Amino acid sequence: MTKKIFPVLLFITFLICAASCGYSPPAASGERLNIVATNFPAYDFCRALAGEHADITMLLSPGEESHSFDPTPMDILKLHNADLFVYGGGESDEWAEKILTSADKKIPAVKMMDYVGKYEEEIVEGMEVRGGENGGEDEEYDEHIWTSPVNTVLICEGITEALCRLDEKNAGAYRSSSQLYIEKLKVLDMAFKRIVQSGKRNELIFADRFPLLYFVKEYGLEYSAAFPGCSGETEASPATLGYLINKIQNTQTPYILKIEMSSDSMAKSIAGQTGAEILTFYSCQSISQNDFENGETYLSLMEKNLDTLYKALN
Repeated sequence: MTKKIFPVLLFITFLICAASCGYSPPAASGERLNIVATNFPAYDFCRALAGEHADITMLLSPGEESHSFDPTPMDILKLHNADLFVYGGGESDEWAEKILTSADKKIPAVKMMDYVGKYEEEIVEGMEVRGGENGGEDEEYDEHIWTSPVNTVLICEGITEALCRLDEKNAGAYRSSSQLYIEKLKVLDMAFKRIVQSGKRNELIFADRFPLLYFVKEYGLEYSAAFPGCSGETEASPATLGYLINKIQNTQTPYILKIEMSSDSMAKSIAGQTGAEILTFYSCQSISQNDFENGETYLSLMEKNLDTLYKALN
């Protein structure tokens, strides 16, 4: 994936805007924390852990594509004024790293990738790669770390510690919320393990990009997919389509999977050739406007994945 270059003009605009807005230090003791999160997972984890003690802003609007996100001057000002900034830390967040290192003050931040073991983005048999994506010259880690509930436990522990350092008065409330949330994550993890252990199959086939590397690594699953996790491609070549069609036919797999909010044209094409049923698996990287308004959370979306995984493996 082409690396983003931070626009110098945008940062200059930010400095001017910050000066004109009369920037003041972070919230004084006793006030709610001001937390800025990049994407939906970071936002939802903070929402679950901080609760009523924080105002939380999600920079990526529901439905927005994180891999092509560019912050506005107002986004940068929000970050600069935050008591805590929570972000993933992958290639899509290079802009955030540049802001943090260029800011005229230290912005307390949680980089979620720092709390988990990282995997390099994989290219598996049949997967289509264009434009030099992950060509082997530069080490590129898959950034979808939250797709493993075990990783999410570690991430939430890191966020909790940051909250407690910033707001000692409410540390007990943060730790209590964290304990309850982590218990739910562990129940989710055990449910995924039981489904995998009892499944008749051990492979997932995606007619889509594949942002679920940490999920399959966690549960020992095999997979095939059209594109890597951070690919911007949506139309596969005949060779890739043929590979996935043959894979479904040869393994007699009754399901073809796609991720949320992606085009289903490829899945429909493969389904038409094989008779496979299309299922949606949530990567939770972003959230649709409808799901957001209906109160969906990381946990509720991952619980939907339990049913999808059971069908896909049986």
